[in-house]
Parts: sequence; structure tokens; C-alpha cells
Amino acid sequence: IALLYNVIEQYDSSFYFAKQTIALAEELSSNFALAKGYQIGGNALIKLGEYPMAFAFLNKAYDLLKDSPFQIEIQRVYLDIGYVHYY
Repeated sequence: IALLYNVIEQYDSSFYFAKQTIALAEELSSNFALAKGYQIGGNALIKLGEYPMAFAFLNKAYDLLKDSPFQIEIQRVYLDIGYVHYY
């Protein structure tokens, strides 16, 4: 849901549901889902102009993924971190 709100440019709602994703992923002990929640939340924060918080969220996503086999997801997070530096 968070990603869909991001796609339709409803960034406040995207961030809200990203936080819900993070909470659920913590309950389920799913590092991958937790990383995706932080990544999507970070992307919403970029669009909201909250760059320091976006950077923190995206770094958290990276930390959760860095030792995983999901190389494409790590690359996507790197790209997102680059966007923060661009803005």
C-alpha cells in the first residue's frame, strides 16, 4: 500500500503506510520487509523534502540488506541514497 501511494504521489499516506509496514515487519522479524518499509518510507520523505530523515531511513534499509543475497535490492537502496544527495 505504501508503494502504491508513492506511485500516485500521495507521499504523506505513503510514509504513513511505510511506518505500518515497519511495525508489522518488526513483529514478524522479517529483515527484508523491514528494509523495504524503510526504503519506501525514505523515498516518500525525499518527496516531502525531509532529506536528513530520508537519508536515515535509507541507511537503515541498507544496513538491513547489506549481508543479504538480495543484490538488486541493495543496488536500489544505493540509487535512492544517491537521490538524497542529488536533492
